[in-house]
Amino acid sequence: MIALIVLNYNDWETTSSFINSIRDYRSIGKIVVVDNCSSDNSYDKLNALCSERIDVIRTSENRGYAAGNN
Repeated sequence: MIALIVLNYNDWETTSSFINSIRDYRSIGKIVVVDNCSSDNSYDKLNALCSERIDVIRTSENRGYAAGNN
């Protein structure tokens, strides 16, 4: 199974659009959206994408790109 991690920071619209464009790809078994402690309402907006194949999580602090992906 292929899993995809998508990091978001204060840009839920672009992230949501991207997820909606790939959500039905059969080659991707799981999509994990990580909201990197956005200061806007990204986490709440992205939670609407949750499904059996899509998880949305939020970091407790923004420690940069690498830490957000880890």
